[in-house]
Amino acid sequence: MEEDADGLAAVLEVNTLPGLSEHGNLATMARAGGIPYPQLMQHVVRTAFTKAGYLP
Repeated sequence: MEEDADGLAAVLEVNTLPGLSEHGNLATMARAGGIPYPQLMQHVVRTAFTKAGYLP
């Protein structure tokens, strides 16, 4: 990583969902439980907006 003259570094990407790829942790655990990746993603999308508000 390089810094600018003021000592600040530029961030090009922040992965807000680490482990969500087909080979990531969540998919690996789902696969171990018999849930294929496409089905896992359907569930994630289907339930993404089911809460009334943000829950940390």
